Amino acid sequence: MNGKPFSKKNEEQTAIFRRRQIGFIFQNYNPIPILNAYENIVLPVQLDGKRTFSFMAF
Repeated sequence: MNGKPFSKKNEEQTAIFRRRQIGFIFQNYNPIPILNAYENIVLPVQLDGKRTFSFMAF
């Protein structure tokens, strides 16, 4: 992938690749129970070390 053998990637590199390059569509949504909807949505972005912005929707 991206010109490099995928089999040479370690577990962390594979996770980062999946998070940044591949999208998943789940038939059943399994949110993390202790997080609210917004927190569940932004979690992958935060895991990638990127900044997210909080907002309140009324």
